[in-house]
Amino acid sequence: MNGVEDAWAEFFVCWHPKMVVMGLQAGAARPEAEDAAGAVAVRVMQSWSRWVAVRHQDAYLRRAVVREVVGARRKQAARRTGEARWARDGLWSGPRDPVTDACERGCELDVVRQCLAIAPERRRDVLAWLFFGRPPGWTVADIAAELGICPATVRCQRRHARRDLAPFLLGDGHERRAWLRAGQRVHETFRAGGAGPLTPRPVIADGWARLNEDGLTPDRGTLVELLDRDELERRRRLSPLPAGSPVVAELIDLATRNELLAVVLDSDDMVLHRGGHRDALAAADRLGFLDGACWDGDHAGVTAAGLARSLGAPVTVNRWEHYFPDQHGLCCVAIPVPLAAGGHVTLNLTAAADSLTTVPRAVHRMLDILARRLRKELQASGA
Repeated sequence: MNGVEDAWAEFFVCWHPKMVVMGLQAGAARPEAEDAAGAVAVRVMQSWSRWVAVRHQDAYLRRAVVREVVGARRKQAARRTGEARWARDGLWSGPRDPVTDACERGCELDVVRQCLAIAPERRRDVLAWLFFGRPPGWTVADIAAELGICPATVRCQRRHARRDLAPFLLGDGHERRAWLRAGQRVHETFRAGGAGPLTPRPVIADGWARLNEDGLTPDRGTLVELLDRDELERRRRLSPLPAGSPVVAELIDLATRNELLAVVLDSDDMVLHRGGHRDALAAADRLGFLDGACWDGDHAGVTAAGLARSLGAPVTVNRWEHYFPDQHGLCCVAIPVPLAAGGHVTLNLTAAADSLTTVPRAVHRMLDILARRLRKELQASGA
């Protein structure tokens, strides 16, 4: 047995780097290529007698590595499909809402705008044409002619853009340090009163400009006012979402399971209910994001809840996009739910973990499902 182990050790030293290269040539990322090479090496050890009889070892290993890469991709795609199905059907089994789908496409465009902020100039040009400026029917050749470059350059930049966009669009929530550094520079330039080559998303830039025109400076920080207990209880009684509402309970449960903060606000951006994971609650306590807090633009700056109220649409605000620096550790998503009598209630989820640059998309989708369900219930009750 020791002879086989020694022979396999020599095989590993000789062939493992070559198999990693084979995986890379098959289109895998380096971690995927290394995993595939390791899996093939283990199988070779398990069937060593078969390996020593192989005549064309290079071709044999190349086929095995490619099969491993393809199999891993299929498993990953199946897992993502299952996660998407779970996120879609976990709380509401009704038909898909085309309005919601349109909202998700809009969120993806916002993600592309985030990526534009940190992309090289040529890639920004190609991305802008692909997503925002391309007339119907235009091809890669048409875009290349418009930009004065060859079609191969457009395809190359598109390939690099897909690679850069993947961490944003997959919703895995992992920190993108390049985006954070770029965003911090954007915010610092704004605070200094300058104008740089990078800008935030239009909805964020408009919010910053509006608060700046109103005389609020980012250096002031979050400064909230709290309702007295009697007024808070009165607002809760008048709200279509009392403290014992099943929707509030499910929202808080969703936040707790995902280490988030859940908040319900009324039409005046007053916090009616909140709950969630203890770490997220502690981060909110430090900012004064408490029951009865006024979380509008004058007090909390640019936030997802405030923008959702003014725009009447779902909004995300992540890290440095908040106006006040003391909120730069937060990632927020808010969805307004209109009321028949006028006004709305806002469902808000906030992440305070340092490892996140956005609320995970699966959680975002769950919140959207919960908001649609609440909207149907309110319509049925006439509230």
